[in-house]
Amino acid sequence: MEHEGIFKHISDSSEGVINVRKYKPDAASDKAKTADFKLDNFPEPSPYAIANAQNGIENELNAVITETLGAVKETLQARTAAYCWSSLSKKTFYIASYVTDSPNFTDEKWLSFAGDVLTQTFLARNAQLYKDISPSDEVKIIRYYKASNAIRSFIGVPVFHGDFVYGILFVDSTVREAFSHDDVKLLNRFANICSALIENYAIKSTHMESLRFVKPAISFMHNLQLTAEIEKATEIFSKSIDEILEFDHLTISLVNSNSELIVKKVVSKVEDSYVETGSKIDLKNSAVGISVMQGQDGTIDDLSTLNGFARFFPDEPCKKTNEAKGSMLIVPIKYQDSYSGVVTLETSQRNYFGKENFAKVRFYVEALSFFLHTKFLEEQLKAITPLDEETGILSRRTFVGRVRHEFNRANRERTNLVLMLIEFDDIEGLLHRYGEKSVSILMRSTARLLASGIRNYDLIGRFDTYKFAVCLINITEINARYWADKIREQILNTPCETEDAFHSILASVSIGLAKLKHEKTDIDMLFEGASKALNHALKTGNSVKVF
Repeated sequence: MEHEGIFKHISDSSEGVINVRKYKPDAASDKAKTADFKLDNFPEPSPYAIANAQNGIENELNAVITETLGAVKETLQARTAAYCWSSLSKKTFYIASYVTDSPNFTDEKWLSFAGDVLTQTFLARNAQLYKDISPSDEVKIIRYYKASNAIRSFIGVPVFHGDFVYGILFVDSTVREAFSHDDVKLLNRFANICSALIENYAIKSTHMESLRFVKPAISFMHNLQLTAEIEKATEIFSKSIDEILEFDHLTISLVNSNSELIVKKVVSKVEDSYVETGSKIDLKNSAVGISVMQGQDGTIDDLSTLNGFARFFPDEPCKKTNEAKGSMLIVPIKYQDSYSGVVTLETSQRNYFGKENFAKVRFYVEALSFFLHTKFLEEQLKAITPLDEETGILSRRTFVGRVRHEFNRANRERTNLVLMLIEFDDIEGLLHRYGEKSVSILMRSTARLLASGIRNYDLIGRFDTYKFAVCLINITEINARYWADKIREQILNTPCETEDAFHSILASVSIGLAKLKHEKTDIDMLFEGASKALNHALKTGNSVKVF
């Protein structure tokens, strides 16, 4: 490429400025990629029309731009007329629309910044004219073809939205000096039309997007307030995210009592293998773990840049990052300075998650974090409260403490003691048919029934959300079994009246019994035995089971 005559310097204040600069290729880098990554935290507004947009407004805008490109190509007698969106923060272009005579136009939608004609136009923030491109330089500066097309002339014009360059409108030709100063002015006029279109469609899109976001957001907040279970809250969260955003994989991981980050919810829409619920995230050797430990949130625009470094933990079942071509959004679940988990979204498209999508997900995550923090405070309150607020019987902590005392005394005095765990059959079906409010009434009614059936020195407590525990003191196994059968029949034959006068609940329970064995002085084995007996009764339909 000659030093002179390849660029033509033209200055026109009314039609834009053309910079005259030699092409300088980027220095090759042989530095190996490492796991020292940094999440993109969206420092600049992202383009209005993003690559993965599927709604009618973006399609309508792209259709108008494509029609404009047809007029540009015909007017300038170009081989190709195209429009691409641009992002400085991501250092990428997205080819949104093109009209071409070439069979070799690229299939790649995303092009990274380099020393090519598109990058020169973007960085200069004004028009660029190339009049005599040599065959050797074409390979270096024309990157939107799969093979050489003998391109000899090029015009690129930035398209503005406010003060930001949101895109590049460009044409090329196989003829030397195919374009003149007048052609640059004409293309600038088309670019101004595109800017006006973007402005108008951005206003319309903002309004429509607000309407589309507000309804599911209100529904999400309402449903979250109605639930008391963390598992159900994560289900509501997942469905709500699915309504506002396309993704391939979603995970919700929560911190357990051992300060381990455990995957609690996985939603996969593709057949590729992914992490499973119950998996433990490696906090030191994974992208998600390091992000949480460092308090980062943002996106990994290209997973292959991790160079094989794990997303969640080494030897994870999902595709290795150096083979992946997608992107990942990582948002820690945080309330004030306390972290309770992390939400991740992944898609097979690179550079997928923009500022707008991040803001939406962040809104839902903040609501989920407040819910989890509230549950944490409730658990702390329960831990120091002797009675269960809903049923009026002993709380789990108080019940276990009292049983421990009776357990030690029975061991000393060599007397009998039986522990029972009682749970409703098909609790999910009861919740579905009658709702949480009616099931809450059932819990209170059953608690009163159980309390009325025991002696004043026996113990009864709420062991879990829908589970009771009873400790019968100084009683034989036969009499305990008789009491269990009797109370089960009594619950089954006692309809629970709800607030709806036309509906009453008839529910059955399963009961697991474990008796004290004096040769085993570990109280945990007593509770474990009752739990195993209950699980067996629930699975087999054997209403009362003794361990």
